[in-house]
Amino acid sequence: MVRQQFSGGFIADLIMDKNDYRKLYVIDQEEVFVTPDGGRNWVNITGNLTDFSPGELRSLEIIPGYQDNALVLGTNRGIYSSSTNSLGNWTRLGDTALPNAPVYDMEYDRQDDVLVAGLLGRGAWVLPNASSVTDQAELPSVPNG
Repeated sequence: MVRQQFSGGFIADLIMDKNDYRKLYVIDQEEVFVTPDGGRNWVNITGNLTDFSPGELRSLEIIPGYQDNALVLGTNRGIYSSSTNSLGNWTRLGDTALPNAPVYDMEYDRQDDVLVAGLLGRGAWVLPNASSVTDQAELPSVPNG
């Protein structure tokens, strides 16, 4: 096996999969990466994210689901989600209530099943029933544009 080193730039955020300590998700300002083996190999999972023109990538969170998890990404222009079963296939989250503001931090509360996003100068945004993002059929989304 050929070892692939991390090829990203300055790390903006990272999060470890709570069910697998070897799996780590990392973002720099423009790309998303995953290592399935504690940093020995890295895979770029930016995928179709560039189609949305998200601006600078800022924060990561994992939302656990019944059959798979959702990797949630906060950017300068909204929040995006990718199922851990199809990493790199991103969808924009939220509705018209989510302002077009930088998402500096996110926290998922399992007990209340909410994703809270800290927005620069706009307070906080809450996505109720956040675990529904792990079911692509029920994924709340807004159109690209």
